[in-house]
Order: sequence, then C-alpha cells, then structure tokens
Amino acid sequence: MPLAHSDRGRGGHDLEQHLRCTASQAAEFAAAFGAAEWGEAAGLWHDLGKFSRAFQAYLRHAGEDAAHAADQRAAGRVDHSTAGAIHASRALSARGRLLAYAIAGHHAGLPDWEVADGGRASLSARLTQGHLLESVRAESPPVDLLAPRVLPVLHQSTDLSLFVRMVFSALVDADRLDTEAFRNPEIAAARAPAAALTTLLEGAEYFLARLGTEAPDTAVKRHRRSLLEACRRAADQTPGLFSLTAPTGLGKTFSGLAFSLRHAVRHGLRRVIYVAPYTSITEQTADEFRKALGPEAVLEHHSNLDPDDETAASTAHRLAAENWDASVIVTTAVQFFESLFTAHPGRARKLHRIARAAVFLDEAQLLPPDYLRPILRCLQELMARYGTTVVLSTATQPAFDPRPEVQPAFAGLTGPEGRREIVADPAALHETMRRVRVNLPVDLNARTSWLELARELAAHPCVLCIVDRRADARELHATLPESTLHLSALMCGAHRSRVIREIPERRAGSESLRVISTQLVEAGVDLDFPVVFRALAGLDSLAQAAGRCNREGRLAEGGELRVFVPPRDPPRGHLRQAADVARVLLRDRPDDPFSPEMFRQYFERLYWLKGDALDAQRICTLLPPQPRDGGFAFRSASGRFRLIQDDEASVLVPYGEAGVALIADFQSAIRLNRPRSDLYRKAQRFRVGVPRDQLRRLEAVGIVFPLDADLWAAANFAYHSVYGLDIIARISPDSLIL
Repeated sequence: MPLAHSDRGRGGHDLEQHLRCTASQAAEFAAAFGAAEWGEAAGLWHDLGKFSRAFQAYLRHAGEDAAHAADQRAAGRVDHSTAGAIHASRALSARGRLLAYAIAGHHAGLPDWEVADGGRASLSARLTQGHLLESVRAESPPVDLLAPRVLPVLHQSTDLSLFVRMVFSALVDADRLDTEAFRNPEIAAARAPAAALTTLLEGAEYFLARLGTEAPDTAVKRHRRSLLEACRRAADQTPGLFSLTAPTGLGKTFSGLAFSLRHAVRHGLRRVIYVAPYTSITEQTADEFRKALGPEAVLEHHSNLDPDDETAASTAHRLAAENWDASVIVTTAVQFFESLFTAHPGRARKLHRIARAAVFLDEAQLLPPDYLRPILRCLQELMARYGTTVVLSTATQPAFDPRPEVQPAFAGLTGPEGRREIVADPAALHETMRRVRVNLPVDLNARTSWLELARELAAHPCVLCIVDRRADARELHATLPESTLHLSALMCGAHRSRVIREIPERRAGSESLRVISTQLVEAGVDLDFPVVFRALAGLDSLAQAAGRCNREGRLAEGGELRVFVPPRDPPRGHLRQAADVARVLLRDRPDDPFSPEMFRQYFERLYWLKGDALDAQRICTLLPPQPRDGGFAFRSASGRFRLIQDDEASVLVPYGEAGVALIADFQSAIRLNRPRSDLYRKAQRFRVGVPRDQLRRLEAVGIVFPLDADLWAAANFAYHSVYGLDIIARISPDSLIL
C-alpha cells in the first residue's frame, strides 16, 4: 500500500486516502469562492509524486516523514510535488498550468514562472521534468485519480494571480489538516468550532444596549448612538464597498462591529475581520471586542502576544490563528495584506477564509502609499469575485474613488454598486462635531525653534505636543520641566504602555501634565487634552492630532490645535510630500481644514504627486491579472511586498527587571541550545527597532551586542528610563521616525 506519510508511532498514512480526503476538504474550502472543482483537482493531484518507487523507498528508509521536515534539502529528499503539477498542466492545458503553481508550491511555496538565473526552481523548468510523472504512472495509481477533471471556465476579467493564491490557500490548509489528523490527532481534536455569528450578534447587541446607559448623556454620546443606528440600518444593504466617515471619538469601532456582524448574518457571510494599522490598536480592539462577545470569541492575531498571558483556551486560539478558522478576527494591516500577497504556504493558508467575509479596515487613510495600487486592486477583486464586503473606516476618508483625469496612475476602488457611505451626511456630522479650533502659523514657512516652542508649551498646564522624529521628541523634551512625559518608539512597548497608562491618571489629578510624543499617539491611543501642538504634517496627521484634543467635547469653548513649523523639515519621502501638500492647501486659510472636501483635495494631490510610486515595488507587474504567457512571479512579489521593510533590526532592551531577565534567558537558551519560541514572543514587548546599517557602529561603542542572527541586545547602561534606547547622538535623525 503506497503511503503518504509514515510515523514510527502511528504506522502509515494511506496515500490514496490522503489524496481523496485532501481533495474533499480543498473542494469545500474553494466552494466559498465558486471553485470547488479547482480545489478538488488540486487536492487529488498535489501528492501524486508520492506514488513513485523512489519516494516510497525514501519513506521506508527514513522511518518517518522526513519529506516534511523543516530542512527539505536533506540528503535523499525526493521531489513529490512536481509530478502532480506536470499532470495538471498536460491534462488541462492553460487551466492546468494555474493549478500547477499551487500543486508545485504546496510545500516550498508558490514559484515564479521564470527566475533570473535560469535555475530549476522556476515552474517553467519543473514542468519539463516529465520523467517524474512517468515514474508515477509506472506504479499504476488508481485510474480515476489521474482522470482529467472538468473545471468551470473563469470569468474573462478574473484576476488570475489572486485566484491561484486562493486555490493554493485552500489546498495547503486541506493538506495540513488531513496530515495533522493522521500525525497529531490530539491536536486536531483541540481545534474548536467557530462560534455562530448569530450568537455573537446577540451578545454584541446586549453589550451595546448596556453600554449606552452607563455614562451621563452628552452631545457626543447622542451622536455615538446615531452612528450606531446608521451602521445597523446600512447592514441590510448588499455586500460590496462601504465607507464609515465620522470624527474621532464617536465610537466607530463598536459601531463598525455592529455593522459587520449584522451584515454578515443578513447576507450569509462567514466571518468578520477587523484590520488595524498598528499592533497597539489591534490589542486594544481585541480587548474591547472580548468585553462585548466573550473572552473566547475573538481571535487576536499578530506578533505581539505575550505567552505569560495565555488562557486555558489559548491552544485552540493558536491553532485557529494558523488558518483563521474563527468568526471574529482582529489583526494588523501587516498580517492581512502581506498574507494576501505571500508565496509562503504557512502564511497563505488563511487566505480562503477572506472569501465571503466582512473586512473592516480601521484608519483606512493609513494604507501604505507605496503599495496602494496592488492593495486596491486586490480589494476590488475580493469584492467582485469572492463575495467580500470591505468597510473603509476613518475620520479622514482617502480619495480612493477612481479619478483617472486627476490620478492617471491610480486604479481607484469601487464596489459592485459603488462606494456606499454609511453616514447620511458626513460633512454635516463633521460640522456638528467640530470640537477643536485650528490655529495656523502666520507664515507656514517660518520655523519655530525648540526653545520658542518650549516657552509656548510651558504656558499651558495640560498640553500634548506631537513631532515627527524620535530625535525631535528628545531634543524638545530636554528643554521642558523634568515632570514632562516623553513617548517615542525608542522606548519598548512595555515602557510606552506604562507611560500611556500614566497619562489619564495624571489628567485626573491636579498636577500639570505635558507630553512630548512622536506620531505614534495619533491612532489608537485614547488621549484627551485641551490643547495639542502639532508639527506641520500631512492633513490626515493634523486631523489625527486634533482627535486627541477635546475628545469628549466637554470644553465649552472647544479645544485648540496649534500647528507650528519645526526647526527641521519632515524626513524625505512620504512624510515630507504629505507636509508639502498640506502646506499648499493651508495657505488659503480654509475655515475648516478638516472638512471632507479638503481631504478629497489633499489625497488627490498626494496620490497624483506619487504617480508610479503608488506601486513602488512593481507588484502589479510581477502579478498581472491576465498574463499573456501564463507567467507570474509569485515568489519575487512575495519578497518585495513588505509593509514593514527589513531595514531595522530588533534590539532587545533591559527595561525593568523583566527586560534584564529576558536578555539573560536568551543568552542561557542560546548557550544551551534550547528552544526559544516562547522567548521570541515575550521579546515583542521589550524590543526596539534600529537601522541595520547602524548596528556595527553601535556595537563598536558597546551599545548593543548580538544574541543570534536576527536579534541583538542592548547593554544595561544604554537604556534610559525616560528616552528608551540611548542612541540618538550616534544615528542620523532621518533614520529614526516615530
């Protein structure tokens, strides 16, 4: 009997059974986007190469499934995926070639059609190795396994690159689940079924009803109720593209949850996926959702989870994170979009779960401009072909509607029925909710020194000031009284969280409170100051800063946002371009710089200025929707699609006793060659990003030292109790933003 896997403790896994079970499950997964037959064919043929005599001998010799070991380059490895790819290509011609990508890549990852060095890793080269298929036929596998399949014709405008990635996802997930059921049945049994959306909706509505009675009635609270009702009404509309445009502080997060759950239940969608721009927002939102839905109902998926905080149910959550088999998922934009463009099997495994989901994009204006064109193209296809609803939620709605006469290099975004605004009149709501006066400098080119600015700040007992660079934050902070708080990303996450928790505590007391911060507080940090100073920046950043001012609308005369021109321009690139566009628009002294019309003009100018840089890594070229020769560069695109560029190294810092102990634990684990996965998860709260090209200089003066290939540590003296990692004097200010 040919085997798919062997295990010393469990015997052999029948190959034919594995192929049929994988095919059945892959068909079920792909049925969500109308491609059940494609999923079934991929499942039946993905491991055809294992019928070969060479592979069966390999299993017998290995005594265990070495073919699935971490190091697949080990001596004796037998290629078992190319034969199925060749069979698909020969049996089904052009459509079979699409399947061939998924089959060939189900372990090593989606390949490129061609590679620059002409190597044999390309799919085109692998499809010439016909002897691998002949070695399978020589063993007389069941005839029906090799029989050609009838695959539905795809719509002529289908984005084939995304379709391949979706079929690939369904195949990988099905393959891994069936393999897990054989090799680790106890793990398979620990996978909990996703909660019913109808039950979650009932829980959310009960929570929101109680929430509305807990605080005194105010104008802001009344507008929050109106926004919630608007979201409930809009949920009945057909799936597609929605926008939720409302000022900060109006409860868009919970209103968006109500919309997403009701919309999913109403239209038979399978899950809600909340996507946040930053890990900090993801953590806060997941905590809030758990209050509404229960502690086990929310899958929080990002890299910043602390294993010491894991609950008894965390095993099921960790398993669900592998393939997003959950009803409510809270994740980061990095996790969501990099997964959509990945060639890696593990990360792609979850993609098929995005079909027929309600995707809520919080702070949509923060979608990265350098990747905007491929992101919008992908979102458009998800809505058009995969039954996905997308909600763009923000106080500063970006100009994503197609405007070729204004943005010739910009594809734009629209749903099957166009973009539908959930708020009946965003401009009127914005006008009603104006809680902040904007004070612009007389001359938008005249710079203010840090000493001048410090004198202005000292005149306010309670004030927040936001700048662009970490170096700027430190330099300004040094001119102010010792009690002034400081926030920047040179402080590790645990350190920043402690300072942010201190702010409302100090606000509640009678002592003065001054905070100097980089723009890390502009989204997802719930602060409320009567006065906010902001260095001249993009209009969206200025509006986010205003959102930290008079947030609850309790000041009779309103809050004040004071814009100033700092001693240095913003760093080159997007931040400087955004500030330049804002400067042009603000020169006319608009009565309301944050009106929806102003933001339309701002984003149109900004996107026009960027032109081809809206796809800076040429992802759309590597993954054309309809390639003439059937060639995609999946692996190359995956390598280039990095929302967080790999130009910063992680430095573990000795913040408090926990940080010092963690560095010691790493050193001990490395010395004794012990597993370090739990330590890496803990390290997320105690790491600081440092430009890689500066590491050797910092090492030379004893600031940092290497722990392993991808992790460094800071010396005890190098971490400041206020400023964090003490490297400002040794690094270019432009390399340190946030």
